[in-house]
Amino acid sequence: SFPSIHWGGSSNRYECTMDLQSPAQTPEPNSQSYSPHPKSCALSRLGFWRSLAAKAGAQDPPLSNPSGLCLSVVIPAYKEPDAVLQAIRTASTNMQSQLRAEFIVAVVDDMTNQKLQYCEIPITIVRCASGRSAALNAGAAKARGDVLVFLHADCQLPRYWDWEVRAAVCRPGLIAGAFNFDVDFEGKPAPVGIDGLIRMTEFRSRYLQLPYGDQALFISMDRFRKLGGFANMPLMEDYEFVCRLRRASLHASYATNKEVRVAILPVSAKCSARRWTKQGVIMNTLINQTIVGLYYYFGFNPATLYSLYYGRRVGA
Repeated sequence: SFPSIHWGGSSNRYECTMDLQSPAQTPEPNSQSYSPHPKSCALSRLGFWRSLAAKAGAQDPPLSNPSGLCLSVVIPAYKEPDAVLQAIRTASTNMQSQLRAEFIVAVVDDMTNQKLQYCEIPITIVRCASGRSAALNAGAAKARGDVLVFLHADCQLPRYWDWEVRAAVCRPGLIAGAFNFDVDFEGKPAPVGIDGLIRMTEFRSRYLQLPYGDQALFISMDRFRKLGGFANMPLMEDYEFVCRLRRASLHASYATNKEVRVAILPVSAKCSARRWTKQGVIMNTLINQTIVGLYYYFGFNPATLYSLYYGRRVGA
């Protein structure tokens, strides 16, 4: 079974148990529990986070032979088959080499599943439970590549993205990476404030090492398994995962006295502008930052945040 992070508990803050073993390995006898709340890492627990950095392979040597690495692009899909098909076609067209890459679509609904059957590009379709984290983990479990690229359905990868990823994962001091952030306006006028959003996102991802899922995160398969995959939470699974990556990189840097980072590529993945044209840049940014603040500072249950964000309960 694929290693996973299990969330449970009735308190306002979820408790998380992480299984870090890889498939076909003997289970480790000393599984540890921790709270994923970002402010819970007190000085008394630094030893655990150093252990996490070691188990995550943050100090492992980089991959070699970039041209020989196989890439697995994992796309979660829910009721947006046209966007998924466009994302796959753009990624396939913009590849430097059509060899040694695969596309895996984790599908929740029947409509998307039926429409993807007619895709002219070879893809692997995986049926999965509802929820983005469940879809991402299900797709990763079926992947055969050396490197995982997690692509949202409304994002477009840039030209020669495959070579950029292969070259990046072979550089020393990289624990994972993401693309720079940009927005695809599809020929429409740019919403007011979008330039400020792009600059703010670049600062957050490049200097704070906190890229989000709409920047196409990538990581080696081995390291993803050691980290336990995405937490089984209904919202903010990318934020929680990147926070774990950043902690592991910081402690690896401390242990080795060498810089270990979540790297941001100089090329951009373009995200659809639909959310900002619908709600406006300022309102959308305020909503997102409020959700992050409620989780980060107050430890709100992700299921509660999901209800606040989408206006419905999980699974409804």
